[in-house]
Amino acid sequence: MDRRMQTKILTHNCPPYALVYTNNAIIIGGCDQRIVSYTENGQLLQQFDYCNEIDHEKEFTVAVRDTFGQSVIFGSFDRNCLHLRPDHRSFISGHTDGSIILYSMDRRMQTKILTHNCPPYALVYTNNAIIIGGCDQRIVSYTENGQLLQQFDYCNEIDHEKEFTVAVRDTFGQSVIFGSFDRVRLYSWNSRRGALDEGKPLEIRYLYTISALAWSPDGSTIAVGTLCGAVIILDCCLKHFILKGHFETKYVSPSQVIIKDTSTEQHVTIHSSKGLPINEIKVIFFSFCIFFFYFLN
Repeated sequence: MDRRMQTKILTHNCPPYALVYTNNAIIIGGCDQRIVSYTENGQLLQQFDYCNEIDHEKEFTVAVRDTFGQSVIFGSFDRNCLHLRPDHRSFISGHTDGSIILYSMDRRMQTKILTHNCPPYALVYTNNAIIIGGCDQRIVSYTENGQLLQQFDYCNEIDHEKEFTVAVRDTFGQSVIFGSFDRVRLYSWNSRRGALDEGKPLEIRYLYTISALAWSPDGSTIAVGTLCGAVIILDCCLKHFILKGHFETKYVSPSQVIIKDTSTEQHVTIHSSKGLPINEIKVIFFSFCIFFFYFLN
């Protein structure tokens, strides 16, 4: 987000409640009971119309994709939100009464793990925590057992933070973004502290209420959908630079780096499975990259 770049690529015909960003397309579902896919330039690719389906009468409110961006699932639920764990073995749902339900796909069981103090409009499930935002202007993280981990309270902020309406995590579950009114907030998991680090919020005037967020598969950009139907793309890299005048290097998170060969356009994503920060990168003979990690004792 340091580059603060944004581009409006299209205006959808209704608020994009469900939004998915894949390698090949931006896919949107909303209150018109249609699923529509666009290119990154805003050109229409496909449209699936469910308006006249007998067994489908509700708008699409949630969407998830697999880790590789090959499969996309849309759902219309009588609940606030739905989110998959990064390993896709379980998912959680948030309900109007504040209940958070954990579903295990391996055991085919469901368990109520906690009751939040307000409806969980924005809900994220990572490897480390369950993170919730709602109308109380707070971001709260819990363990899978429902124990409180951390809290960010914006009730008394001078910039008048409004309710959090949507949230999304990156592919590896190390960073999360929450959207509200004219603003997005980034949080990254700090493996040394075992807690979330808060980034500087990005405010976009006149954007209005953010209704959907989707992270690109490589983690370098985010699609933002608003209640007015606008869709914009944000560059969310922490930093990037050129190595040896030949390799474009992007830090998506402290523990994830994208390296692209500018001559061939081929790229590779390096990620620390333990969530450790990548402190240094060296290129040898323009063929091999060496990564230095900071290991904890």
